Amino acid sequence: MLGLFRSPRLVAALAGTVAEAIVLSAFDGTLPIFVEGLFGWDSIGAGLIFLPLVVPTCLGPLVGYLCDRHGPRWLSAFGFALYTPFLVCLRFVAEDTFSHKALLCGLLAGVGVGVSFTFGPVTAEITYAVEERFRGRGAAAKPIALAYALYNIAFSLGTVTGPLLGGFVRESAGWPTVGWSLAIISATTSVLCATFIGGAPLWKKRPEPAVGEGTESSN
Repeated sequence: MLGLFRSPRLVAALAGTVAEAIVLSAFDGTLPIFVEGLFGWDSIGAGLIFLPLVVPTCLGPLVGYLCDRHGPRWLSAFGFALYTPFLVCLRFVAEDTFSHKALLCGLLAGVGVGVSFTFGPVTAEITYAVEERFRGRGAAAKPIALAYALYNIAFSLGTVTGPLLGGFVRESAGWPTVGWSLAIISATTSVLCATFIGGAPLWKKRPEPAVGEGTESSN
């Protein structure tokens, strides 16, 4: 357990997991109430409004392919940075008009695209971090299952925190504040992912490969 937490990559991945869960579950607790109060939608409309948020996650296989080829660092950082402005712009949904309904759907779709770029890479980083931290040990000695148990705890923590955070902020400061408070979390996590996920921190020089390492013999 202590060995896992000495890996900055794993800690960053767990923090990213908490941030993802906070953003998604905050919508679970606030979005149905918001559309009911502003647009007068019933339970069916409140359920359908989640479609723009969920459908873009179908990009997950493409993001996974890119992650396997290019690593999780910049994909995860891009994803969190991508949906930050969409969260901020939720404040502009304020009238019961068709244009504002379309705006809300578009903003939620933008958040969904960002989530598709974070979910796979952050999850894959759990395995990558364990492989790096315990390199040289046999498969049985690498605590991958323990790492994913921590991942489940992190996601559950975010799932509990999100509705509480969204609910308290909406009650005390209103819907616009919900958006930018979630945007602060996503922007901070984007910097964290760009700094630690995917290998050595940005300020550390990566070690040069040994002479002949990574090359194949011509014979």
